[in-house]
Amino acid sequence: MYRFQIPGVARGYTTHNRGGRPSKAIIAYWQYMEDTRKVAKHKAKMPIPLESPRDQPLMIFTRCYFKDGRHPDPENVHKGIKDALFYKAKDGDKHTGGHYLPPLYDKQNPRVDVFIRQKTPDDEKNVWGSIMSRPKKYRTLLGKLFRPQSNGVSKKEMIRQLESLWGTMSEKERRSIWK
Repeated sequence: MYRFQIPGVARGYTTHNRGGRPSKAIIAYWQYMEDTRKVAKHKAKMPIPLESPRDQPLMIFTRCYFKDGRHPDPENVHKGIKDALFYKAKDGDKHTGGHYLPPLYDKQNPRVDVFIRQKTPDDEKNVWGSIMSRPKKYRTLLGKLFRPQSNGVSKKEMIRQLESLWGTMSEKERRSIWK
């Protein structure tokens, strides 16, 4: 398990331009990738490039703290960090999972928090199990919500029913939904 923080303004994944010299954005992205590798290697004591074998996939989670509302897409920042960590790796980052969290804003200290761990058997259960472990009434409404107009009930009405059902649940039932 590795946890580290990349200080400074985050750079999103940038593709190479066709022909000609690299643009300023691409040069800045390459520098950000290099900085990411240095932080991971020296602060988190990670082997670079990372390897993620097929039978032991890694989960990579990122959370961006941007300076203001003008910033790259957090998904592109996540992709850029994965590319930096798996740069020149045999299989690249194709046996990885994880996700990026919605961005936060910190004018004084923009940064990216990175958390890496082995995939566990519970990872898939948590995604699919969280839906299936919910009370049946809630699951049914939730399923209909993703298939709007079923049984002639509008999406707006289904949301109202979900909110109403949520109001009738005990605190323990509410917590069990989001486990």
